[in-house]
Amino acid sequence: LETEMKTYVDEKLKTVSAVTHYKVLNFGKKYTFFELELETGRKNQIRAHLASMGFPLAGDSNYRAKTNPFNRLCLHARTIEFVHPFTNEKLKFEVPEPSQWACCGEKK
Repeated sequence: LETEMKTYVDEKLKTVSAVTHYKVLNFGKKYTFFELELETGRKNQIRAHLASMGFPLAGDSNYRAKTNPFNRLCLHARTIEFVHPFTNEKLKFEVPEPSQWACCGEKK
């Protein structure tokens, strides 16, 4: 991916290491679609990183979102890939974005 974000402050106001790689897929008038890849898995990492860049997730009042178009946090894991801890099998799951998100802009 194109760029990365590297800092994170936890609930106790401690700075901890967190790395999120990101690519802008669509920069619209009201919403921006990102592709994200996490190097670390900190609690609220995505929410904190995007909000710190001025892009709070729609529906996320904890991180200053001004809109809530679908009455939910607008965060979706399109692809999750990991190695099963017992079988060592590589597992990959893919689910497309919710169809109602299409009204908010097309991807590049």
